[in-house]
Amino acid sequence: MAPLIYSLDLAGTFVFALSGGLAAARIRLDPFGFAVVAIVTGLVKRLREMGVGATHVNRVLDGSRTTDAAICTFVDQGGMLLITKDGDFRDSHYLRGSPARVLRVTLGNLPNAELVMLLERYWEAIVESAAQERCYLELSREGLIRLPTAS
Repeated sequence: MAPLIYSLDLAGTFVFALSGGLAAARIRLDPFGFAVVAIVTGLVKRLREMGVGATHVNRVLDGSRTTDAAICTFVDQGGMLLITKDGDFRDSHYLRGSPARVLRVTLGNLPNAELVMLLERYWEAIVESAAQERCYLELSREGLIRLPTAS
């Protein structure tokens, strides 16, 4: 039974990677520099399996000592989407206009598998919004919310 489950898992990973890559290509996103993730590292792994270029915030600049302002600059210079739970980035988006693209996860504490499932469910809409010059999204248990963005 284990080989069957493993094979199905590999097939599912391939399909998600293919669909993520095709969605990014369709709207001309750079698949190797799409997201900086400021939450669980397991999410980075899953995004990479989906064909998305994702990096955990601890792997850039000064790691866990990197300031919010430096993260904003890094993300904006790379034309990336910041995925975070931190409300400070929402405030910065609206008050300073940086980072330009934010996905704020407002789910509280939940298993990583549930977070990944919700991201996969809304991934196409996330990619579509992130193709805009500016976007602010919130992912909650109620779904994906697109809010008016800073100008």
